[in-house]
Formats: sequence, C-alpha cells, structure tokens
Amino acid sequence: MFCMMVLICVSFLVQLVTLGKGYKDDVNAQAAERAENYAREQSLYIKGQFNALRDRAGLYAAALGSLTRETDAKEMLHTIRSELFELDHENFRDLLYFRDGKLYGIDGFEVTGYAELEKLGDANGIKITRAFQYDNNLMTIGVSAPVENSFAEMIVFLYARSVISLDSFAYEGQSGADIKGESDSRNKLIDSVAAADLLLLCKHDGIIVERIINSDKIDPGNEPVQSGFFRSLVNDRDAERRLEALTTGDIPGSEQVNTDGRQYLITVDPFGGDNAGMFLVGMYDMEKMYGNAYAIINTIWGTLIMLGIILLSFVVVFIFNYIKTVRRINRMKTVDEMLDCYTQEGFEDAASEILDRNRTAQYAIVMLRAINFNYIAEKYGDTQSTNTLKYIRNVCTNMTVLEEAVAYAGDGHFLLLLHYNDKKALVSRLSSMNSTVTQYNGFPDNGYKLNIAYSIYEVERSGEKQTVHRMIDKVRMAENNAAARYGSLTYDFYGDMLRENYFKRAEIEGRMQSALENNEFHLFYQPKYNLNRGGMDGSEILVRWFDEKIDKYRNPGEFLPIFEENGFINKLDRFVFYRACENMADRVKNGLTVYPVSVNVSRVTAIQPDFVSYYVRIKRKFNIRNGYITLEFIIRKTVAVL
Repeated sequence: MFCMMVLICVSFLVQLVTLGKGYKDDVNAQAAERAENYAREQSLYIKGQFNALRDRAGLYAAALGSLTRETDAKEMLHTIRSELFELDHENFRDLLYFRDGKLYGIDGFEVTGYAELEKLGDANGIKITRAFQYDNNLMTIGVSAPVENSFAEMIVFLYARSVISLDSFAYEGQSGADIKGESDSRNKLIDSVAAADLLLLCKHDGIIVERIINSDKIDPGNEPVQSGFFRSLVNDRDAERRLEALTTGDIPGSEQVNTDGRQYLITVDPFGGDNAGMFLVGMYDMEKMYGNAYAIINTIWGTLIMLGIILLSFVVVFIFNYIKTVRRINRMKTVDEMLDCYTQEGFEDAASEILDRNRTAQYAIVMLRAINFNYIAEKYGDTQSTNTLKYIRNVCTNMTVLEEAVAYAGDGHFLLLLHYNDKKALVSRLSSMNSTVTQYNGFPDNGYKLNIAYSIYEVERSGEKQTVHRMIDKVRMAENNAAARYGSLTYDFYGDMLRENYFKRAEIEGRMQSALENNEFHLFYQPKYNLNRGGMDGSEILVRWFDEKIDKYRNPGEFLPIFEENGFINKLDRFVFYRACENMADRVKNGLTVYPVSVNVSRVTAIQPDFVSYYVRIKRKFNIRNGYITLEFIIRKTVAVL
C-alpha cells in the first residue's frame, strides 16, 4: 500500500510537472498571440488610412467622370484641389491627371520626370505609389483613380507621406471614437501602442519614416531596418533572413529573439505593394506580455501539490453539482418555458455562435413588435395574450431556416436572426411573414386584428466586432426612429438613421420650422462662367442655413439629409424656388440684367401631388420668362427647363 501511495504521488507529481510545462508553453504562446494582436490592431488602423485615401480618390473620380464637358471637368479639378487643400492642408500637395497617356497638372502643363507617377499610366483601378520625391517634398505618395470621360483617363492625388501616421494611435484614435460603441476601438489602439517597446513605420526600402519608442533600452538607429535594426538585434541569422523576407511579402509574421537576457517578439506587418510598399515593425517585451503568470505559478506550485489530492475529490463533487446547477440556471435564463423558445439572453448566445460559424454570411437582426400588445392582455386576458404569442412564435419558427434563430424578448416583442441578402428581399420575406401573422383570428372579437411593426439592424461584418447585445440595442433605437415605410407596414432600419448625428438631428428637427419662418435660410448664387464666350451663362442657387442659435452657417450635410428623410425638404425647396422667382422679378422691375438660374429639387419634392401646379403657379405669379429657371432633380441627375 505504501509503494502504491508513493507511486501514485510520484505519478501525480510527474503529471503536475508535465502540466506545468505545458501551461508555461501555452502562456508563452498566448503572450506571443497578444503581442501579434496588438500589432494587428495597429496594422489595421494604418490600412484604414490607406483605404480612406482610396475612398476619397474614388469618390472624386466618380464625380469627375460624370461630367461630359471639358470646361466642367477643368472647373471641377480646381474645385477638388481647393477642397482638399482646405480639408487637409498639412498633407495634401497637388492634383494631377492623365490624358492621352501623358501626365498634366491642372494648369494644363505636362508633368515629367517622376518614375513612380509614370507607372500609374498603365495601372488599373485605384493605386497608391511608393514614397518618392516630388518637387521639394522628400516623401510624397500618389493615389490614382480612373476617370470615365473623354477629358481624362485618370486623376492623381499627391500627399505628403505624413498622411499615413502612427501618431494618431496615441492621441486621436479612430474616426468617431468618441461615439458610443466605438470608444473601445480607440482604447485598443492606445493600449496596443503603449504595450510595444518600439514601433517603426518604414518605407518599402526599409528606411524608418516614423517611430514610437517606449523603452530607453532600444535604439533602432537610422539605417534601413533590414541592414540596421534586424542585424544588430537578431543573433540568429535564419531568423534575421525570415524577418527580412517578411518586409517584402504580403503576409504578417513574427520572430522571438533574446537580447541582453530578455526575450522579445518582433512583428512585421507588410501593407503590400498596393499600399506604397510600406510596412510596420513592432517590438514587444515578452515578460510584459506574460503579466504575473509565472510569479503566480511559482507561488502556488507547492500549495497545489500538497492540497491537490485532498481537494481533488471535493473538486469533482463540486464541479458535478455546479454543472448541474448552471445548466438549470442557464435553462431558466436562456429559454422561455411558456413559449419554448429562446429568451433575449439565450438569443444573444445562439446568435453569437451562429455569426461566428458563418463569418462570411450576411445577417440581419429583426425585432417583430405586436402593436398594442398590452391592450390584448388587458381586454382579453392573460390566456388570450399567451395564445397570441404562441401563434406568433409558431409563425416565426416555421418561417426560419437553418442557421437562424427566434426568441421572445417580452412585452409582445420577438427577436429574429435572419439571413440577409439585400433590403428588398428581406422586406419581401417579412411581408410574407406578416401576412401569416395578421391572419390570426383567435380573438373573441373577430373585428380585432393583429398589427405588426418591424425594426431591423443589418449586421456589420467589417470593422470592430460587436456583441449581439449591442446589436439588439441598435434594433431598439431603430424601433423609435422610423426610417422607411412600405405600404401599410413599417420597416424601421437602423442603417437608415443618421447614427452619428442622432442628437443633432433632434435639435435640427426642433428648429427647422422656426428657422424657415425667421428667414434663416439664405440663397447664394454660384455663377456659371462660359470660358469660350468669356461671359456669364447664369448661376446655380445654393441654400445655406445661418443658425442664429449658434451664430454661424451650418454645414449643408448636417441638415439636408435630415430634411430629405422627414419631408421638410419639400418646404425648403418651395421656399428657395419662391425666393428665386421673387429675386428675378425684382431685378426685372429695377431694370437690372437677368441671368438664368438653376434650382435644385429633391426626390421628395418631385413626388408631391401638387409639385407641377405649385411650381408653374409661382413662375406665373412673378411673370418669369420661359427658359430662365432650370430645375435640377439631384437623384436622377435630370434637368428640366421652365
């Protein structure tokens, strides 16, 4: 018995040593993974800056491509350059364009002598050059975008290299990081920078263009990292070659190195040839990544050996009972016993697993709301309200397919996780579901019918991962902010709300009527100059809101989209047209020269039943001659001359 006990103890000790070694290896792997995750956060943010440049170039190229006249195209080039100088005067350098295979400045003179720019002449799609010297700017990058018109084949935006920067990690964070739900992203970026002993942003040739150093023990020097930093730090020649290879590849990687008795992880994240060939080098102290794991292990190791055998039986019994209890509690928390479907908490767990399993699939979370459900319970009783819920549950369950989920969230609200291809298909599917739900005839009063409303959040698969609970919060926000109507039903899409301007929207909607009554909307005449004729052709009327409350002009992008959604744009369009006709009539009365004007008309205004009659009536009221008022329908880019 003694030998058996010794053998058991020795076996247990060997097992503990084996487990300890495995645990140490796991901790080491987790520490490396944590460092790589930090590097990935930084890399994603840098790539986001490149993508922002591409998006901006694509938008301007699309706008330029929509023009058919060369004079308009040249005018837009000047406008684009002015806008970019104003928007980003620290980084924006110049705007060029390719025509007939040659590169020109917007002044019309040919630009030559820049090999990186000349490579863009044969490029397809939106491209970003390597850093090169342009005039007196030692590090300039070019962003090219194709233009589909006869004036130019491509436009090229030139920026200082500083447009791609590491500094924003520590001070600014991601765009919109102060908005609820996105502050975690900013905090992750700040934490990732603080965790690194060293961060180096490098050109394609390894020259360090920006650095963040959090340790006084490391000096990366000024040479290219391949021949300087790597060679001086890495003792293993094979590891050094692997790091060098990562700088010219497309896949990120890392290597562990030992320097001065400390273990570090060096990460290399190349952004690829499409992103100027730049790459990011990070250096992380593995001991910092470990945290207190090893210290805790050494402290409790002896105690575990002594108490392990004694506690083992108690642990087994405890775990067994704990699992049984947790299962019962989870069943109560995650399943609605009355309806035999998920509760909201169960739905969150199930939906999270489904979304993780189907990372490339698109989904939408839908909240089905029985309107005036409390009235049903109050008038017909709890039994009838329960039968109504069971009927709705059955309809929802029968109309869902594999990898979808249904839950009851209380108070007549059901949650559904549904596959999502596009808005039209989803609305069609919900309409079919609604037709079945509203056929319910179980009320004692046959005249009462169920009315249903739907709130929808289209799950975003890009960017920072968010919890299902947060997604449900967005669905509830959409529930109180109807953004679209189809027939007699309401389908409130969170995506149709102005997320970032939610509170600003409330202020604008609260003041828009008084602003119109107080003449806070001002008309500005943007002239149209004919270069061939050398004179004025007319002007386009732009409306601006001078908000007396804030004592300055509001950005049109703040209020015009809101007016489009709530229908107030109809009043504003009519106000602008009325004032345009009134101003033209005054000039005629005073014997002044009259030029044709263009007035924008929104889609909301154009579909009003009295649209034509109103505009014709105002035109006749002020005796405006034919051909002097042009209506521009912005959505379809249609022009009508009155």
